[in-house]
Order: sequence, then C-alpha cells, then structure tokens
Amino acid sequence: MTYNGGYMSQRHSLLDQITKENVENLELKWVLQNQVFGAWQSNPIIVDGIMYVTEDLIV
Repeated sequence: MTYNGGYMSQRHSLLDQITKENVENLELKWVLQNQVFGAWQSNPIIVDGIMYVTEDLIV
C-alpha cells in the first residue's frame, strides 16, 4: 500500500510465500555495500530483472 507496509509504517506484510517450512531454503541474491554511513530512505525494487534504487544527494 505504501512504503513500510502501511500508513503506520509497521513494516508488516500479509504475504505468505515464506513459511516456517520453507524459510531454510532462502538464499542471498545480492548485497550492496553502502559507501556513505546513514540510513537508506527507500528500498530497491526489481522489475523485469533490473534493479532500481534511489539516493539522496547531499552537497
């Protein structure tokens, strides 16, 4: 619905693809080493195999 899962930013999802039975099959697909210390303002999204990210430019 919105960033962080809802208007209260509770970061909870009702999706049920990951369960107690299959969680052990998860595997790491990518890692991004952040070059700047601080919090990210958004999450990456992958569409048709292309990853899109945003950044805040501090000058």
